[in-house]
Amino acid sequence: MREKVPIHVEIWICASLLSREKEVFVKKELNTYIYREFSDSRHGISTHISSVCVANKRSNHPKNYNYLISLGRGEYRTFKEGDPIHPSKINSRNRPDPEDIPDQYKYLLDKQSGSQELRVGDLNLIQDEGVFHRGSREDAMRASIDFKALKESENEAIARTILMMAYNPSCGRIFSKQANNEIKNLICGILFCLPNITAQAEFNKVHKDVLDKIVQDIKNLRKDGKSRDITYGQAQKGLNVFLKVYVDWANLPSPEIASILRPFLHCPLDSVVMREIKKKELQLYHKYRNPPCTLRSLITYDQYLNWQSIIGEIIQREGYSKRTIIDVIWYLESLKKRIK
Repeated sequence: MREKVPIHVEIWICASLLSREKEVFVKKELNTYIYREFSDSRHGISTHISSVCVANKRSNHPKNYNYLISLGRGEYRTFKEGDPIHPSKINSRNRPDPEDIPDQYKYLLDKQSGSQELRVGDLNLIQDEGVFHRGSREDAMRASIDFKALKESENEAIARTILMMAYNPSCGRIFSKQANNEIKNLICGILFCLPNITAQAEFNKVHKDVLDKIVQDIKNLRKDGKSRDITYGQAQKGLNVFLKVYVDWANLPSPEIASILRPFLHCPLDSVVMREIKKKELQLYHKYRNPPCTLRSLITYDQYLNWQSIIGEIIQREGYSKRTIIDVIWYLESLKKRIK
């Protein structure tokens, strides 16, 4: 059985993810996020959120962390450089050890690329009502652009921008704002895994893990108040379009890694592509048990895999090495409509 992630690490991860959706949150929202992300409801979570992981609360635990700031009235936000720190927590960490963070969340470390611990000797501090603040040294540092921080965040900025450009037009309109944010965060999590993938089976496993999490854990809460389940057909679209653009077209995260990953990528599916394949490859379509031709109807992972197998046979027969070439069908069909 997989070992539980430490509570304080779960809080750091989920607070980081939640803060991308809303800057200020309450304890219940963070608790819900932790349960959804890790299926964890241990008793210690409440205490960690209330005090153990709060920088401006007095230490009442053998180990303490500066991950959160209490704003009063039960509201919190993530800790930022320059926030008030209680004297008893000056030497506490503001992020977990990297080895304690599961691989799919390590990309969040880029958001906190500075020092891992806050120590009295490293800061120019003044004391105000029992709480330490950064002094004039911090103000002086703000006067110039921190190019080291820019460089360390550049890769994530590139990935996030490509994700926005690829994801939003392809499927952003299908889901609610909250669902879109959660899905995009999951997709970003795959980036850390890409450099370590060297075989199709490894790619398929990482890919399936993301789709499973989208389908099983995320609800599409529409403006009409109705909650709709997300199907595998819908879940695959944003992930596959992003990977096509990021890896196949943009040659990222590096040309060497992209060349390894390119043959493993799945073809993004939509009704235009599926109907055209069915029309031109009817015998092959029947061979794989006539999978549905709309994204909403692709409700099982096996149905999704049948389409990828059909496409795999087509490209192998024609001597191509990547499934994403089939997605150009969508472009050609849309071009015909424009001409008409």
